[in-house]
Amino acid sequence: MITLLVVYHRQWDLTLFKNLSKVDWGKLVTVSALSAGIAPAVIFTALANTSVTNVILIGRLEPPLLLFLSVILLHEQTTKWQVAGLAVAFAGVVTTIIILQFAMQTGDSNIGASLGKGEILAGVGAIALTCSTIISKKITNIPLGVFAIFRMLVGTLLFFSIAMYLYGPHHFGEAFSPFLWKWMALYGGIVVVSGQLCWFRGLRMAKASQVSLITSFTPVAGITAAFLILTEIPTSAQWIGGGIILAGVFIGQCGGQPFSKDEIDEESKIKQAMDSGVGFKGI
Repeated sequence: MITLLVVYHRQWDLTLFKNLSKVDWGKLVTVSALSAGIAPAVIFTALANTSVTNVILIGRLEPPLLLFLSVILLHEQTTKWQVAGLAVAFAGVVTTIIILQFAMQTGDSNIGASLGKGEILAGVGAIALTCSTIISKKITNIPLGVFAIFRMLVGTLLFFSIAMYLYGPHHFGEAFSPFLWKWMALYGGIVVVSGQLCWFRGLRMAKASQVSLITSFTPVAGITAAFLILTEIPTSAQWIGGGIILAGVFIGQCGGQPFSKDEIDEESKIKQAMDSGVGFKGI
């Protein structure tokens, strides 16, 4: 949030909030709570109970849910290839869950870790992110920088409240530790914010089809990072489910533009795509 304030402080204008209706306020607070408060809380808890790879794969629930709700609620146009691709990707997620459930029943650790609290929370996080993306598409009268800062502010307060409730005040006993702030400067300032700024810059320079192709490789990048940084070796369940998901990704790339036809300006393109990356940013 501090880094975002430094980057976008010139866009910050309190008169913008005075002109918002109660409905706009409701949308803004709901999006902020879901995407920057609830989703990170459940996903970080999921990471404490399962592998990063499982969180990434189950997070692929988000694209098919997003497509379904966009068509039903926002009447957005799509192609048969996109529907087919996301259906295959969804089948890959379901396959992963089924195999994990089988591993839990048989106790076969070679297949994969059992389905448990972490996987369920990862699914909840994907649903929360999907809902926030749908609602954010209805927010058109707030500049991107203001939207990002406000979302982070509300999410921070909500996340803090959840952590206080779950873990108690002692959980923040070392909140001002130099060790912590060193890593938070790296994580918050470089991984999260710099990643977002590069993402927005890329949206301005790339075609929609190129953006779709790049974001489709999110699970590949995530699983690779989990292997290189955490030495997590994918299990049989993850290989099978991940392979099906990748097949769905390639099928979906035949579907053309991922943005609706009524988008005419760069700002709307960026706002629609700013939450389109699958999973919690900076995982």
